[in-house]
Amino acid sequence: MLAFDSYFRNNARSVEYRRYGGQNYGRFVNCAFTIDGGHYGHPFREHVKLNGVRGLQFIGCTFSNDTGTGNVFLGKGAGIHSLDANFTVGGSSTVFQMLRFGVQAGAAKGAEGFMIRDATFRELEKGVLAEAANHFTVTRCTLDVGGHVSNLPPFLVSQEGVQINYSTGFTVMGNRLRGLAASQDETVGVKVIDTGAGTDANTIYGNNFDVFYVGNAAVGDNVGTSLGGGIVYECNFNLGSNVFDFWVQEGEGITEDQRSALGGAAGNTFSQNGGQPEGDFSNQGSFINYFYYDDEGDPNNPPDVGQEPLFYTESTISKLPEDFNDCSNGETGGEIPDEGISLIKNRFFEAKGQYQLYKADYEELIDDGDTPGLLAEVNQVGAGQAAGLINDLLEISPYVSQHVLKAVVDKPAVFNNGMQVDLLEANPEAVRKAGFLLYLEENSSLDEEELSQVQQASLLNTVRDAIEEDLSTAYAGMHRAVNLVLAYYLLDSVAYNRDSALLWLDHKGSLHSHYLKTDILLQSGQDETAEDVLTSIPEAFLLKAKQQAEYDNKLALFQLLFGKADIFKLDSLEIIALSDIAQLEGLAAQQARNLLNYAYGGVWEPDHSLPAAVEERPAVSASTWHQHQASIRAFPNPAKATVTFEFTILAGEKASVRLVNAMGRSVADIPLLSQVGLKEWDVSGLAEGIYWYQLWIDNKPGPVGKLAIQH
Repeated sequence: MLAFDSYFRNNARSVEYRRYGGQNYGRFVNCAFTIDGGHYGHPFREHVKLNGVRGLQFIGCTFSNDTGTGNVFLGKGAGIHSLDANFTVGGSSTVFQMLRFGVQAGAAKGAEGFMIRDATFRELEKGVLAEAANHFTVTRCTLDVGGHVSNLPPFLVSQEGVQINYSTGFTVMGNRLRGLAASQDETVGVKVIDTGAGTDANTIYGNNFDVFYVGNAAVGDNVGTSLGGGIVYECNFNLGSNVFDFWVQEGEGITEDQRSALGGAAGNTFSQNGGQPEGDFSNQGSFINYFYYDDEGDPNNPPDVGQEPLFYTESTISKLPEDFNDCSNGETGGEIPDEGISLIKNRFFEAKGQYQLYKADYEELIDDGDTPGLLAEVNQVGAGQAAGLINDLLEISPYVSQHVLKAVVDKPAVFNNGMQVDLLEANPEAVRKAGFLLYLEENSSLDEEELSQVQQASLLNTVRDAIEEDLSTAYAGMHRAVNLVLAYYLLDSVAYNRDSALLWLDHKGSLHSHYLKTDILLQSGQDETAEDVLTSIPEAFLLKAKQQAEYDNKLALFQLLFGKADIFKLDSLEIIALSDIAQLEGLAAQQARNLLNYAYGGVWEPDHSLPAAVEERPAVSASTWHQHQASIRAFPNPAKATVTFEFTILAGEKASVRLVNAMGRSVADIPLLSQVGLKEWDVSGLAEGIYWYQLWIDNKPGPVGKLAIQH
């Protein structure tokens, strides 16, 4: 299907694609999808619905729902709702507005990614909601967050520019995200939740944040392992008016070493407005080392770049000076040219070679090279031999693993609290990682004073820390390269190659890549091969309790979908079983929810986690008021022969009014020569219909309104 300059109006659903065997060359160019009050019949859920297709393009299109709060149960619907689908959204005139979700993309059994570039999102609950979707790209977009009209109760409302649940391999880079001051208590720029099940390395890179309650939020397990992984924030710019620039929810946290993939400073800038004690970086999760550029220590004394957090959680963040990050190493998944992909592959193998060398040395040190044997000793020892075993463990400290520490803590009748404290204090790196302190609080026999003693000791660094830093850096470099390669094979319509993607998932070798490989094989009908990959996981990985529970859920979901080529043909008992999985936590539960939402009318709420509201607000900077003191309105509306724009901007700014038609095409750019006034414009030459007018200030988009023209 090819659609150019087309208008899809008041449809329950305008476009639906179901599973299609090969590359699809459909394109929608300069099309408008809208609900404007004349819609009847079935409740509106989405303009475009996609399942199992690959290659569709939406270029310069607008998606909107201008009908108040929408359906009481479904809200205002989505622009694009996809499941296991590959598609591209692009063009500077692309707009998603006045919907619940701009793009809601999920996966149940597959690895098809999507790409969104240069689009504008506004008046949405969530601009992009990615749920168990992988290797997608959101770049160079403008996301105005806030102002969404919702029928949900206040405790079930949070508004995000991008929300990422149980996903990995993504690129979120170079976006401009701005909150609406009136909605600030419920706004988040980018929220990540259990990315890559904590085992993959992912980076949120090079985005601008302003006027948010939280610029970047992390919920659940985004911490990785001692060998690397988790979420890193690099080169993000906080422009002065966020309540929290970074916020990490209580629990597992984010990766311990917040630094560049090249080993330099993290390169983020901070609001540093002082309105909130932990406003720069609030970390309620596990301990992190934050690497920043100390310009005062630079002999060349470059200008202040604001890369040092000043208002942060001192009990869980250690600041360390590091080399300057010039923020020039961002690369976008799906945009690597053919001639560049071989260089990325070489970079991957170099990083993997480094990682394997570091890992081999590290594994010889951890538990004296024999974790299973040491675990067996701990589990079999009696109270009479406990002191001797503790002394043996202290001799190999600080290289005792979390597995062994947990086994000791789980036997308080054998290892008394004094023995536990001595051993835990001797292994600070293991104690502070991956939510282990939370495990101690919830499961150990240690009292409050002993827990505090262990927590204080966990802030120290030993020789183990330097080795783990090298491991983490190599691991991050390896993942960044392999994710670019996988995006090349999964997103690029010409280079798409499922077999190559499977091969590179093998190269990646993480727990999540095994799950993703299982899904790709299941999607392509290779059910028995997929089963072999899935059942090999317990032997290939030493699963923690949470990971084991996740694996069991994934196995149950796999067995439910085994042999089911058509997701729309589950029987009632299978739907009940699917609903049972959906009520759990983790990747499999998210995939089950995606399937129910997409194919069986389910309405599962996404995560709405936010920090507790605070009464005090930081002073709003000039850069903030730049957008919110500016205003524009048009009258008469509807207009016949002429329209008058009444506007207010700030002194010294260059401004214009841009008029855009319903297809998203700019039809006029009207210069404004004063800061406050009226501007009359002849519209007699324009066709009747709905247009959008927007105030542009210093080449940046500002307030927007709708104009009807009737001759």
